[in-house]
Amino acid sequence: MGPRRPPTDLPARSRQEAAESSEMDYGREHSGGQWMGRSDADLLRAVGAGDVSAFSAFVDRHKDRVFSFAVEVIGNRADAEDASQETFVEAYRFARRFQGEGSAVAWLLGIAWHRCLTWKYRWRRHAVSLDDLPSPEGVVGNGTDRRVDDEAEATAVRLDVRRALAKLPPKYRVPALLRYQQGLSHEEIGAALGISPATAAQRVHRAKVILRTALHHLDPRAGGG
Repeated sequence: MGPRRPPTDLPARSRQEAAESSEMDYGREHSGGQWMGRSDADLLRAVGAGDVSAFSAFVDRHKDRVFSFAVEVIGNRADAEDASQETFVEAYRFARRFQGEGSAVAWLLGIAWHRCLTWKYRWRRHAVSLDDLPSPEGVVGNGTDRRVDDEAEATAVRLDVRRALAKLPPKYRVPALLRYQQGLSHEEIGAALGISPATAAQRVHRAKVILRTALHHLDPRAGGG
């Protein structure tokens, strides 16, 4: 039994998306464990050849990463879910374009970044989850040896970091998220955003400088008398 056929009374674009969604659901139901241990490049090559079970495995491997990134960029979970779905639909359509050079994660997050752009950076108008926030140590600097023993104080620190991140211009905020939240290298950030590694490094550094200034009160060396 193959994938369900989409209704024929839908507009052409809707029928195409419904067909792709049906194929994805079918692949998820029949993926099994044959793709465990295979590389992302192997999965994308199989997806490009039409293997929906490989696509299901690729989604399962990266859905949390894409969703957490989308939440940080957009700022609310409902829109992030839509952007994440659109990201994987686009990855499914264009899997053949991934040639195996560079990071598949950077390629995928580049798609996610462009999908998030369509939501016009609405994160500033919404409350968001505290999950997956970059650690204060990562953005304040290695010299920070502050011990946060109280859970309420730790939450306050995380909120301070989130507010500082939210105030960054997008050209600095997104590279910072890719670096500190997703763990991408400057080369991978450049590939994801279509900029050079040097530009990526400069923007990450600039973001860190701005964040250190905004979070100056978290640095114990800043304590005065």
